[in-house]
Parts: sequence; C-alpha cells; structure tokens
Amino acid sequence: MDGYRRDLFADPEALILCHGEALRALIGRRLSSSWVAWDVGKDARFVEAPVILDFEGWRLELDCYGVSTLSVTWNTLDVDVRPRFRSVDEPALGWRRDSISDAASVVGKTVTHVSLLQRLFGWESQSWVLVGVEFTFDEGFLSVHNGLDHNAMGTVPLLGEAFRRRSIG
Repeated sequence: MDGYRRDLFADPEALILCHGEALRALIGRRLSSSWVAWDVGKDARFVEAPVILDFEGWRLELDCYGVSTLSVTWNTLDVDVRPRFRSVDEPALGWRRDSISDAASVVGKTVTHVSLLQRLFGWESQSWVLVGVEFTFDEGFLSVHNGLDHNAMGTVPLLGEAFRRRSIG
C-alpha cells in the first residue's frame, strides 16, 4: 500500500521488545473505532489490507503477512486517504469505520488484557508461529489473526492444542 511499511515480526519476543510497552499501554483505554479497507465495487471488506484499531487516538495497525509473520505499526495510515496498492488490477478501495461486526462489537469497551497468539504450524517439522494479537475487553473479546490468506478477526479465542498465548499484560 502506498505510504505503508510493514514492521514484520516472526518472533513474539522481538515483537514484545519493540512494541510491548505500547501494547501494554492500551490496557485501560477504550476502543474508539475500527477501520478496514473496503472494496467499493464488490461492497465487501478487502482482507489483504491492515486492520486499524483506534484506541482513543492511538491507531494500531495489524497486518498478517504470509503464514508466520505479523506486522505491528502505529499511526502510519490515514483513513481520510484512499488506500492504494501497487497492482494492475487494483480494486477501488476506501476505508470503512466499524463495518465488521467482530470489531464493532467491542467499540466503546475498555481493554483489560493483551496477548500474542501463536499456532503450531507444519506437517513433518512443526514449529510455533506468530499469528495474531488478542484483546480482552471489560465486555468482550477481539482477535486479529492470520486467516492463512488474509487478516481475520474473531470474538472468541481460538482454542485447542494448536494454539498458545504469550501475555503482554
């Protein structure tokens, strides 16, 4: 996307070292709004673009890339400027506020806990890969995680032996 530079992490400890303090500072803040790129022609979310979560003026941009990396950036995307990708067949995009029910369900709620989500990945040789960030709210839950080929969101924790969490605070 024009003007957007991913800050990619595969290692949870490296992400915590770089962004842990800022992520912990979200505890006690309200989610003011959520933003997703919208394909105007299809009237649908463009899932390849970052998800923006605005916590009372702190805009967190989350973008899952590949199967094992997560980009975390802050305040780099302007939702008043049309998102543009460098592709020949680029759809007409815009930003939409609170248009995805998963994120809209926790707008106005206060963050009480933040965790990084890992998933066991691989067939013959398995390893834990970083796949998302989870937010627990005073009323509700939101994860932004890797949907294998897109940025996915959910309102319930992903459970099972294939998932583990690294608490940030």
